[in-house]
Amino acid sequence: MEKTKANKSNWIKIICLAIMAVTFCPASIAQDQATDNHEWKLIKKKRNKKKVEGWSLYKRKVSGSKLHEFKVVGKVNSSMKTAQGTAMEMFTDSSLYFSRKGKPTGTFKILEQTENELTLYSYMYGRAFVKDRDVVVRYSLYEDLMGKAMGVKWHQVDVAGYEATDKVVRMPVDIGDWRFKEIDHNSCMASGTFRFHPGGNPPAWMINMMAKWVIPSEIVHLREFVKSKP
Repeated sequence: MEKTKANKSNWIKIICLAIMAVTFCPASIAQDQATDNHEWKLIKKKRNKKKVEGWSLYKRKVSGSKLHEFKVVGKVNSSMKTAQGTAMEMFTDSSLYFSRKGKPTGTFKILEQTENELTLYSYMYGRAFVKDRDVVVRYSLYEDLMGKAMGVKWHQVDVAGYEATDKVVRMPVDIGDWRFKEIDHNSCMASGTFRFHPGGNPPAWMINMMAKWVIPSEIVHLREFVKSKP
């Protein structure tokens, strides 16, 4: 796949920024409180401009935590099947582990891969006095029974041989879902949900703030990736 600047997903920036916050913010995850409001709330909308498709960003509270779950929704100019396959490919794009200046920010290893599932170990380098981070995530393709939607779901998992250690901070939350619903044979509506915590002690408000800033770029990157598909 031909690499472009858009291939360098800003999602990794959430990890880097939140890692830096650990050094300066002593708040603890244990301070998070429960909430009962699970409704999606529209918080930002990017309108279509010329040939650039817009998007809508939503958030909702998560029970038992101050962390928010975010959802970005927008049109993608490809079939559902192409969008689904492209979304899966993005998780193993090596350019995500390099800065724009070409410096490595981490590495990854595919632990298991089948036609419909991928288990990936990601290792992210810390900066200054901040420890390195890692996480093991399982990605799964899915399709609804009526064939009207398909997508990719993921969540963090524990895998033998890749247990958490004291030397590396294990990310406790990495959960998400790309869901695609057909508009016509050449386009679909994409809905991506994301919930994330880098580990350590950054306050939830800071993670929420960074996620709100970064997540809309994910649908932009997905659109760039599908352009390279036939």
